[in-house]
Amino acid sequence: MLNFPLTADLAKSPVYSVGFRVYENGQEIGPASAEARNLALYFRFPLPRITDVRFGERLYQKGLVARGEKFIVSDTPKITAKVESDYAVSAAGVSITAQGVESGSPKNTMNISEANQTAVYTAAGEVRGFSFAYDVPAEKKLVDGDNLLSISAVDSLGAETTEAFTVTVMGGPLQVIGPVLVFPAPFSITKHGRAEIQYVLSRDADLDLYIIAGTAQTIKRFSLPTGQNGGAAGYNKVVWDGMTDFGIRAGNAVYVGSIVSKADGKLLAQFKFSVVD
Repeated sequence: MLNFPLTADLAKSPVYSVGFRVYENGQEIGPASAEARNLALYFRFPLPRITDVRFGERLYQKGLVARGEKFIVSDTPKITAKVESDYAVSAAGVSITAQGVESGSPKNTMNISEANQTAVYTAAGEVRGFSFAYDVPAEKKLVDGDNLLSISAVDSLGAETTEAFTVTVMGGPLQVIGPVLVFPAPFSITKHGRAEIQYVLSRDADLDLYIIAGTAQTIKRFSLPTGQNGGAAGYNKVVWDGMTDFGIRAGNAVYVGSIVSKADGKLLAQFKFSVVD
């Protein structure tokens, strides 16, 4: 006869321990007996998985942050992620906490309601995974400087996963941080097909990006909405296929690019690049 007393609460821990004691003729073989033996069996159940975490349109990359690079975001970013589990996921069990790294910073907890969840799917009548999109409200905005965020999810067994992220909010006036890069350089329209204009923005803003010929004529204008690629805090990449606003390809020349704030017309950055075909 085997007796299996549970030594862990199955509803609270992802790792469960079950103790075994051996009985002979109705008598437990006690610890003092030479034949006494205790066995431990551990069941490891998969935890919920939090993946594809994005701030705005940008995928969070832990490796870059671990190497010391700042992941710059808006103080009210849109956060999206996917939550999956081998067991039923609690739709009400997802939350985000945010706190400034500096001591004394307030800690905000934001619960992700079902209204914020999209692409919910079921397996055998159970919610096994979903994605969510959450806009951090102004009353819970991130503080200037480095912020530690964590996303937590719970499955039907009570097992909880927490993933942590460090993001940076740049204070001060709107600015382009560092140089504007154009790749490839020089740019061949026929060979490369497209050029990427890359820059880092301190915060979300409505921008215009102009490409100007040597004659001072603007041959291409990009209107870049706030919070979207080109007008989002952090890394931006604007793609140009070499076509002008006049419907023709740009000729071989050196061009000047200008990034301008729509709100006040302030010139944020200028750069040069060549088109060589």
